[in-house]
Amino acid sequence: MCELDPNALDASIRILEEELQGLKSNENRLHQTEKELYRQLREVHEDIYGNQKATQEADKAIRTKQSLKKERENILLPAVALPPEILSMIFRETIDNFEDGLNGELCNAPMSLLLSWVCRRWRTIVVENPRFWTCINLHHCLQYNLAPYLSRSAGFQLAIMSGTWDKADEDKYEDRRREIQRFFSQFLRHAHRWQLLLVTGLDYPPLRELYYWLSKARTRTLRVIDLSSDQATGRTMPLFGAFCHPNLQSLSLQGIHIPAGFTAPNLKLLTLRGTQDNFTVPHANLHQLLVSATLLSQLELDVELVKFNAEEVGSISLPNLWHLGLYFTKIDSRQLRRVLTMISAPALDFIELEATGDECRQKPSEGSDFKSFSVDGQPRYPTVTRASFSGMVRDREDFEDLVHAFPNIKGVNLSSVDIPLCISVLEHPGPDSDMDNPSMRNEWPDLDDLQLDALAAKSCFPELCKWLERRRAGGCELVSLDFTSDLEREGPEDREWLAKLGELESLDDIISLVHCWGEGDLGTD
Repeated sequence: MCELDPNALDASIRILEEELQGLKSNENRLHQTEKELYRQLREVHEDIYGNQKATQEADKAIRTKQSLKKERENILLPAVALPPEILSMIFRETIDNFEDGLNGELCNAPMSLLLSWVCRRWRTIVVENPRFWTCINLHHCLQYNLAPYLSRSAGFQLAIMSGTWDKADEDKYEDRRREIQRFFSQFLRHAHRWQLLLVTGLDYPPLRELYYWLSKARTRTLRVIDLSSDQATGRTMPLFGAFCHPNLQSLSLQGIHIPAGFTAPNLKLLTLRGTQDNFTVPHANLHQLLVSATLLSQLELDVELVKFNAEEVGSISLPNLWHLGLYFTKIDSRQLRRVLTMISAPALDFIELEATGDECRQKPSEGSDFKSFSVDGQPRYPTVTRASFSGMVRDREDFEDLVHAFPNIKGVNLSSVDIPLCISVLEHPGPDSDMDNPSMRNEWPDLDDLQLDALAAKSCFPELCKWLERRRAGGCELVSLDFTSDLEREGPEDREWLAKLGELESLDDIISLVHCWGEGDLGTD
């Protein structure tokens, strides 16, 4: 048996140990590689999960945007984002609404300024539309340079307005005076297209400066003039550089004199009102104006305003006059007769008589103040079919004279009157009536519209009910009864009676009952 060489064995062992060490080293490297692969796999999984989550969020965002888009399609766009054409129509409607309220604090020039301040887009739309710069309110526009806007609106008519000025404006009189001067230095170049002037409170110092500049404006294009003064200062309406104003259609003056020689051949509406002072208008000036105004259709006049220099007054024919309003601070039969003699109106349809002063309640011991509404026993204005009497009926004789003077009434408004007294005049025994065979005569047989104001409900409802039933039985026109007074302040039993009156079936066909209830009142119609 051969013996092994120890050295060879040692060498073989060393070789095997080295190989084993190499295998262990390879095993470690494989483990490291495996760990690295697992790590990379985890990162890939995390990336896949992150991408899935991002994809889900993106899908959710897309669905949300699509839903919002559909909702936006079903709702109105914000006002600032509307198309220019739509915005322009809205602006025009807004501005016109303010322009229609001529006595309001705003008109289209300041409203245009307000709209132009909202955003740059709105400003472009407003500034480029000349229609938005045709009505100037002095309360709001004096501090602005309106020259460029007036130039833009050169193709349109202009209107100037001013409301009542307060004491604070007087304290700033010098500032206002300079502002008015600057404004009119711009405005006078455009006076040739000036069509409306409305100024209230001409007694205030700032407006006296305005008045001075108005008298310098040479224009004959004015169609509407409305001037008022709170005191009888003797101020005369400016002539605007001409005695004749052929385009003037509406003239309203309160506390302002009519200039001598002033004429307006196309005038259709004339209102002359006084003040609390003893302000008067010379008859000669009014006479000349009325003679020229053959197209006049509406005349409103304070009876005491006209100052007559002679007892006898010539008649002025106003063939187109259909509305005559006469207002009284006191009732003077001689003054009324001269005013009525002055006005010849063959086509008059509506007359309005209103007494406002405390002196109107006083009546002479003998005679009637309203006889002059008739001439030789015949109605002065037989064509009148509608009337309004407010505070005019003091006793039975007053109402008898009015009924006799206006026999063809179809619609009437009675305010502050004694209803039983009026009924006793409208319904009285006929000429053939006797004790055994009573027959009643009904005045105003064509009456179909009766409006009652400022009445005591409990004093008139029973009489009204019976009177309307008797009129129906007598073959008269059916009457529409309208209570325009606020009955909220009447007592509970008055409201109960009104409710019962509305429930009466026998009156359903002859009464259309309109009443003004406040909150908390009866719930009946």
